[in-house]
Amino acid sequence: MTGRIGSTRICGLEISLRGAVLLLAIMSITLALAACGGGDAPDNGGESGPEATETRDDGDTDGGGESEPTRQPSAATAEPGATEDAEPGATRRGLLGGGSQATEEPEATARPEPPAKLEFASVSAGREHTCGLLRDDSVRCWGYDEHGQATPPEGEFASVSAGREHTCGVLREGPVLCWGSNKDVYGDELLGQATPPEGEFASVSAGGYHTCGVLREGPVLCWGSNKDFYGIETGLATPPEGEFASVSAGGYHNCGVRTDGTVACWGADRYGQATPPEGEFTSVSAGREHTCGVLRDGSVQCWGGDDYGQATPPEGEFASLSARERHTCGVLRDGSGRCWGEDDHGQSTPPEGEFASVSAGVRHTCGVLRDGSVRCWGEDDHGEATPPEGEFASVSAGYGHTCGVLRNGSVECWGPYGSGEATPPEGEFTSVR
Repeated sequence: MTGRIGSTRICGLEISLRGAVLLLAIMSITLALAACGGGDAPDNGGESGPEATETRDDGDTDGGGESEPTRQPSAATAEPGATEDAEPGATRRGLLGGGSQATEEPEATARPEPPAKLEFASVSAGREHTCGLLRDDSVRCWGYDEHGQATPPEGEFASVSAGREHTCGVLREGPVLCWGSNKDVYGDELLGQATPPEGEFASVSAGGYHTCGVLREGPVLCWGSNKDFYGIETGLATPPEGEFASVSAGGYHNCGVRTDGTVACWGADRYGQATPPEGEFTSVSAGREHTCGVLRDGSVQCWGGDDYGQATPPEGEFASLSARERHTCGVLRDGSGRCWGEDDHGQSTPPEGEFASVSAGVRHTCGVLRDGSVRCWGEDDHGEATPPEGEFASVSAGYGHTCGVLRNGSVECWGPYGSGEATPPEGEFTSVR
């Protein structure tokens, strides 16, 4: 009896074990299917549902909370360490289809390739792009093109001027066409610096967030931002009446030489940069917070911000000058170079030599010697102060790059800043600015 009962109990026990084994097997299969999602669930790093992390083709990831979008240009166009010009209003790219994780390289920001084997009449260097006027009167641009500033329209142009993130040109018939950014640095406020008024213009000068042009009859018209750096209305785009021979658009103010030789300025005047002295001038150059001009007797007068001495010129008879951020350089009539103002990178310490012209950049300066060679001084982090050999006719120092026209008409640029603005096309040039 004991054996039967034990056998029954053993049989009962065996049955229970089999049931347990079967139950465990079913549970294991169920858990395995749940873990792998039946082979259809995306890999979200362990998260599922609406809070899952989304991965975009521009390399950004959204961890469930909305982050403020910022401009993310490709390596071919990004300025290293640039944070000042990030645009919170920049549009994000769409998600990859199917919810799969991006594995392809980020799409490069489109910009036109530099044209080759072309004959140019002039070149204008902007902040991170360059535009040139061909001898057939068409325009070609190269460099940063985030806002279309390097994508010119068709037409027969007489001149072109590259600003910060926009470009304007005067057509042969007189109207002005502009292209590029029409907004502030954040892309939020519409300013209109690339929306010119009607009229027949003789010249145009593109500034940071505004533009001014001289009409053929003499008056000046301006468009774009009417405010200073602090957002205060200053009349930046509201020029005075009168007939002008030339105009220079500065950072947040403008100055122009009237046909009678007097100078008129308008815009920001916090430091007196828009309050010119009396006198008959031949030229004027508007910097960031100061202005300098050459009088008919060759002397130089400056006005405005002088915290670095940029508005305290030396004595002498000058042939030309160039005012920039916080320093100014000029060429004396005997060919020697003189600079004054900020000199933390040596940008105001010119070498010896007989100069034909000089161009002040932000933290570096370059000049053409009378024998055609180029000398540069100041910051050289990007090679902008290391010119190539050759016989040059003119030179133009930009933000972090420099371009010059050789006497044979070709262009050389140095100090690439990552956007192609220092990659000039081939061709014959007459000037660069």
